[in-house]
Amino acid sequence: MEKHPDDKKPVVEYTAKITLPNGEVIEKTVSTEGDFPSLEDFDLSTRDGLLHDFDLLEKTVLETSRKLNGELSREYLDASSKKKRK
Repeated sequence: MEKHPDDKKPVVEYTAKITLPNGEVIEKTVSTEGDFPSLEDFDLSTRDGLLHDFDLLEKTVLETSRKLNGELSREYLDASSKKKRK
């Protein structure tokens, strides 16, 4: 099946925040474009089809989670180092 240029891929987006005791909030949002099918195209007709499509979804979710963890940690450390320089 050939994809149309206007076909958009699904996007997994995570937002996380750290609220410090002083009320300051460090927040980060990351997103990852996925290769998994849309809800309408998810293959529920066979076990192998379901497992294949779910695997594509899970890989995107895990990639996005890892990306968020790294970026939120860097934001926290950056904010911490800026406070110590003042």
